[in-house]
Amino acid sequence: MAFQHCGLTGDVRNCQVMVMLSYATAAGHAFIDRRLCLPEDWTTDRDRCGEAGIPDEVAFATKPEPAIAMLEQARSAQVPFAWILADAGYGRDPQLRAWCHRQSAPYVFGVPVDLPLDGPPGKARQPAVKRADDLLHYAKTRDQWERRSCGDGAKGMRPYDWTHASSTRTRPKHSLHGAPGGYLPPGPVPHHFICDAQ
Repeated sequence: MAFQHCGLTGDVRNCQVMVMLSYATAAGHAFIDRRLCLPEDWTTDRDRCGEAGIPDEVAFATKPEPAIAMLEQARSAQVPFAWILADAGYGRDPQLRAWCHRQSAPYVFGVPVDLPLDGPPGKARQPAVKRADDLLHYAKTRDQWERRSCGDGAKGMRPYDWTHASSTRTRPKHSLHGAPGGYLPPGPVPHHFICDAQ
């Protein structure tokens, strides 16, 4: 337990945070793996970890890191899946997106509005796309939006308006965030950026 961001409430609480891998089909869904995320003040206090029975090899990790480990384990176990879905907390992580590209795994990730990206160069009354929310200018008419609910949250129903825009990206000359080789495979790659706005 530690004071940290709680996704359910959207604020900081004294809580435990866990990354869960859920498998969904038309018949329903089930959790197939989970990893506890330890805050950094826990993992740097090895005596405290020892008292709690946490092995020495367990180090601090951001939430996408155990997500990648669980996806690798599911893939090794030959769990069949068509898509990987995740919210913006994971969609903003370049290493998770890079893993999906390396595995040729289709994915739909929420992304924060300030996610940097390359898109259409812009035209009259439509800006060049430099970040995710710039794509919103390309979907102005009502029939290009679809309202979906993410279910009830602590503050009631959570409706989101969804749209998508297509773009083609080429491999950058320099890697992003210092990742060797960048995160895109060689040549043009079709992408579908899914944006949401409350």
